[in-house]
Amino acid sequence: MGRLRNLLADKTLDIVSLHRRQKCIKKLHDLMTMIEEVKSAESAVEALVQCQDYTNALNLIESSQAILREHLHGIHGLSLLNEKFRGYRDFISRQISQHFISIITSPEWTFQDKEENSDKKRLGNIDDEKDNVQLKVTCLVDVLFRLDALDDTVKIYLDQLNEEIRVVVKTVVTETIAVSYGSNGSTDLGVSSGSESKVSIQLRALTSDEFLQCVQMIFEHMIMVLKRAVVVQGILVKSMQKKIDELIEEKKRVKDEAYSAGTQDMEATEGMASSDGRSPSKTVSDKHKKPGEWKKKKTRCVRVIREIDEVVRKICEFAQRSVSNLFAVRKEIQAVYTMPQLRKLYDTTMDFVISIERLTGKTDYTLRGALFSQLKLFLEKYHQIQVTKLVSTLDRELWKNTEISEARHKYLVDLSSGKGVALVLSDDRKIADETAPPRKMVSICGKSFRVVWSVLLMLEIVMNYMSCAANFPVLATDVLLRSIEMFRLFNSRTTQLVLGAGAMQIARLRSISARHLALASQSLELSMTLIPHIKAALAAHFTDRQKLLLEEFDRVLRDYAEHNEKIYSKFTGIVEDQIMKRFLENVATEVSWIGVAVPCVVTNFPCHVLLQVDYDLASLVVPTNPMRGITQSTLKLHAVLHPILSPPQMKDVMSRVFDMFTQKLPDCFKLVQPRTAAGRKRVLEDVDMFVKSFNEVTELTFDGGSLLSHFKNAYSVS
Repeated sequence: MGRLRNLLADKTLDIVSLHRRQKCIKKLHDLMTMIEEVKSAESAVEALVQCQDYTNALNLIESSQAILREHLHGIHGLSLLNEKFRGYRDFISRQISQHFISIITSPEWTFQDKEENSDKKRLGNIDDEKDNVQLKVTCLVDVLFRLDALDDTVKIYLDQLNEEIRVVVKTVVTETIAVSYGSNGSTDLGVSSGSESKVSIQLRALTSDEFLQCVQMIFEHMIMVLKRAVVVQGILVKSMQKKIDELIEEKKRVKDEAYSAGTQDMEATEGMASSDGRSPSKTVSDKHKKPGEWKKKKTRCVRVIREIDEVVRKICEFAQRSVSNLFAVRKEIQAVYTMPQLRKLYDTTMDFVISIERLTGKTDYTLRGALFSQLKLFLEKYHQIQVTKLVSTLDRELWKNTEISEARHKYLVDLSSGKGVALVLSDDRKIADETAPPRKMVSICGKSFRVVWSVLLMLEIVMNYMSCAANFPVLATDVLLRSIEMFRLFNSRTTQLVLGAGAMQIARLRSISARHLALASQSLELSMTLIPHIKAALAAHFTDRQKLLLEEFDRVLRDYAEHNEKIYSKFTGIVEDQIMKRFLENVATEVSWIGVAVPCVVTNFPCHVLLQVDYDLASLVVPTNPMRGITQSTLKLHAVLHPILSPPQMKDVMSRVFDMFTQKLPDCFKLVQPRTAAGRKRVLEDVDMFVKSFNEVTELTFDGGSLLSHFKNAYSVS
C-alpha cells in the first residue's frame, strides 16, 4: 500500500511537471512565431518602401515595433532589427513630408472659387480634381500625424513659403527693371553711393506706372501663394479638429463603458469582498487606453492648429514686409508723386491688404503702417513746399485787390455749400480755357469779399490738404494740423507785413494805406467765413474722440478776430492821428495867438502848417478850414473803404470813428475860449455843421446830439 501510494504521488507530480513543460513549449512556440512574424515584416517593409507603399509599410512597422516592445524586448539579437524599423520609419516620415509639401506648394493645385468658372463641365472636372487632391492631402496629414512629424513638416512648409515669396519679389522686380531699361534703350545706371545696391538705384529710376505694374504683379502672385496657404490651413485645422472630436467621443464612450462595467463588478463581487479581503472594484483602465494618451494626442492636435495659424500669420506678414521694403527704397520718389499717382498706388496696395485680411479673417498693420508712413511723408514734403510758396507770395504781396477765376471761385462756393473739395490737387488738375471773365470779388454765404492773392493761395493750399484727407482718411489728423499751421502762418505773417509795416521794407511799398488795411481785413473775413466749413468737412473723417482736435479751429478764429479788431482800431487811429492832425495844429496856433503860453497838444506831430482861426472874427466862414479838412479827409477814408468793406464792416468802422469824434473833440476845444457871444455861437455852428457834414455816410448816421449838448453847456449857448 505504501509503495502504491508513493507511485501514485509520483505520477501526480509528473502530470504537473508535464503541464508546466507544455506551457513553456507553447510560450516558446508563440515567441518563435512572433520572431518569424517580425523577421518577415522586415522583408515586407523593405519591399513596401521600395514600392512607395508607405501606408502599409508604416502599419507593419508599428505592429512589429509593438511586438518588439511588448513581447520581445529582452531578446538582444533583435535590437538591431528595432533600430532598422526606426530607420524605415524616419525614411517614410521624410518621404511623406516631402510629398505633402510638394503637393501643397504646387502651382497647379486648383482651388478657384466656383463663381470664377463659367463652363459647367470644366467646373465639375475642376471640383473633382480639387476633391481628389484634398482627399490625398488629408490622408497624408493623417499619416504624418501618426508619425508625429506634422510639427517639423509645418516648419519646413513655412520656409518653403518664405522662399517662394522671395523668388516672386526678386523675379518680378528684376523683370520690370529689365523691361524698363530695355524700352528706354539705356544701360547707364549711374554710380551707386556707399553701400547702396545697384538694384535700389534701378528701382528708384522706375516711373510711377512701371512701379505700379511691378507691385500689381507681385500682389497677384502673392495672393496665389497665400490662398494656397489658407487652403492648407483649412485642411490641417479640419483634420485636427476631427481628431479632437473623435478623441472626445472615444473618451466619453470609454467612460460610459467603464461606469457600466464598474457597476456590474460591484454587484458581482459584493459578497466576495468580505471573504477574501480584496478591493471590490479594480480599475478598468487596464483594459482601455489611459487618459494620458488622449490628453497627449489632443495636445498634439491643438499644437498643430496653433502652428499652422502661426505659419499663415507669418507668411502674410513676410509678404507685406517684402513690399514695404520696396516702398522704403522709393519713399523719397513717391513723396513727390501727383495725387492720382499716389492714389493708384494706395488703392492697389489697400486692395491687396484687404484681400489678405479677408483670407485670414484678421487685421494686419504691416503694410498699412508702411503705406501710412509713405502718405505722411508725401504730406510733409508737400507741406514744406507750400509753406515756402505762401511765405514767398506774402513777401511779394502788394496788397491790391486781385481777380479770381470762375473755376477757383466755384471751388470756394462748393466748399462753403457743403459739397466738399475736389479729389485732385490744384497742381494736378487740367487747366481748361476760361471763357467767363474773372471776378472782382469772392461771393459766398451771402457775402462779398475783395481780397488779395495770397489769401486765395492759402485757401487753395488748405483745400488741397482736405483733398488729401478725402483720398486718404488716415491722414485726417495730419491734415488738420497742417491746415491749422497754414492759417496761423498767414495770420502772423500778415500781421507783420501790414500792421507791422513790414511790407514797406520787403515789398517796397511807400506806405501802408487804408486800402491795404481794408484788403487785409477782407482777406481775414473770407478765411473766418470758410473756417467753419473746413472744420465740418474734416469732422467727417474723425472719430468722436478725435473731434476734440477740431477745437484748434476755434482758437484760430479767435486769433483772426483779434487781428481784425486791430485793423479796425487802426482805421480809427488813422482818423485820430493823421486826419485830426491838422485841427490839433490849428488849436495850438490859436491858443498861442491869443497870448496864452501852451505847448502843442500832440507833440509827435510837427506843426508845419499853421492856420489861424479866430471865432470872434465876424468874417469867419463856418465850417472852418480845420473842421472842413477833418470832414473831407474822413469822407475820403470812407470812399476808400466803402467799395472794399461790407456794409456791416463799414458801419462798425464809422461807428468807431464817430465815437472817437464824440470823445476827442471836447478835449480839442477845451482851450478855445472866444471872448464874445457871437464867437461862442460860431463854435457851436462849426460843430453842428461838422456833425451834419457826414450825411454821405449811408451805413450809419452820426448822432451828434450829445456832442452838441456838451458844447452848448461848455459855451453857455442856448
